[in-house]
Parts: sequence; structure tokens; C-alpha cells
Amino acid sequence: MNTNITINTAQPGSVRKSTFKLYENEFSSGLCDCCTDFGNCCFAHFCFPCFMCKVYQNAGECFCTPIFFPNSAAFLRTKVRQGYRIKGQMWKDCFAMYFCTCCAFIQIANEIKAQGDSS
Repeated sequence: MNTNITINTAQPGSVRKSTFKLYENEFSSGLCDCCTDFGNCCFAHFCFPCFMCKVYQNAGECFCTPIFFPNSAAFLRTKVRQGYRIKGQMWKDCFAMYFCTCCAFIQIANEIKAQGDSS
């Protein structure tokens, strides 16, 4: 005796939605375009700790985060990139923040300013 069993995994009326966003934007300035905003460039090079605190604050984080969590820079870059739907990968964020820290922070500051969210 042969019995065929059909299993229906889709329930009626259920719609599966993707939680992933499409990232189609690019950074408004390149990683090595540090001097496009001369004010940010000077601020970052002459008082980098203060500049980092300002960037964190403009990104909606507590300004003292880089003081108490110094390895949080890659997470900040990822947060900004995701918030503005900028293409990229987390490993590239880590490399940029650890090997080109000053330029990467200037790029984030320029992006926040270009999006009109800086104070």
C-alpha cells in the first residue's frame, strides 16, 4: 500500500518580509578626501580626542563613548553607514577605523554634515 503525504510549509495569509535594507548610496567623500572640509581636517589633526567626541555626539551617541569604549569606532562607522544606507561591509569598516583612524573619522564627520545632521 502506497501513501503519498504532501507537506505545505507556507501558511495561508502569511507573507515573509525581508528585514534587510537595500544599500545603494556611497559616502559623499572618499576615505582620503580629508581636506575637503578644512575645518574638520584641522580640528581632527590638532585635537583628535575632542574631534572623536564631537563625531560621536553628532552621530547620536554619548560624546564620552570613545573615552570609555576605545574600540567602538568600527561600530560607529557601521552605524552611520547603515543609517544613511551606504554600501559597504563590516570588515572594511574595521580596517578603515583601525588603520586610517583619523581619515575615517573625518569621512564620517563629512558624511553627517553632508546629510544635514551635524550640530
